[in-house]
Amino acid sequence: MFGYILAWLCQFIDKTITLIRKKLRPKKKFELGRYNQIPRSNSFQTGKLRLLIGLEGTLVCTSPTPIPGWDKINIKFPSGLTQDFYVKHRPYLDQFLLSVSQIYDVSIYTTQIQDFAAPIINRFCIRIKHNFYRQNHVQYLEINMTTPNPHNVIFVDYDEDQCLANSENAYPIQQYNGQDNDTELLKLKDFLIQAESYMKVRKEQDPSVTIQDILLEMTGED
Repeated sequence: MFGYILAWLCQFIDKTITLIRKKLRPKKKFELGRYNQIPRSNSFQTGKLRLLIGLEGTLVCTSPTPIPGWDKINIKFPSGLTQDFYVKHRPYLDQFLLSVSQIYDVSIYTTQIQDFAAPIINRFCIRIKHNFYRQNHVQYLEINMTTPNPHNVIFVDYDEDQCLANSENAYPIQQYNGQDNDTELLKLKDFLIQAESYMKVRKEQDPSVTIQDILLEMTGED
């Protein structure tokens, strides 16, 4: 309980200091919308499909209190305050990332600010660029497929609202809460490999086919 209170207090102080700093700075125009454009990647050059996948509850589970066996990461907030958090990777995460990154341009989506999420992502077994973080001045982040080419993107997350907002591109996954017997990433890996292979076959038959068509056909078979 004390850890949760301390974590909440650190984030509250951090937000307060950030707000004061913003008031002292010259005013700038921000494009504040609930919907944000996902960052560009090199998928156009590589010819790969793009995988945009959630962080918390999808790839990892985090806690502000110590849990035996979980990795400790020290987070430094923009205000200068620091706080220890404890992180557990979802089972088979390394196997999933190593396999899927061979055929997809992988990016991470998170509702956390970069100062919190980047130290977690940097400990993954592969280097992942073009990630999407919540900006400090945005209280809530909702994403939609306003990318220049939404037709080559698969969006994976456990959050029903986020998936509903991107229904044509979304593939929902069960939320991860730290359980050891979880096998969702193995099933997701197999699905993504099958989707990429199926996309190639369908492209030969119809060059106009999109990943949205593939998701509809494959999930419609369930």
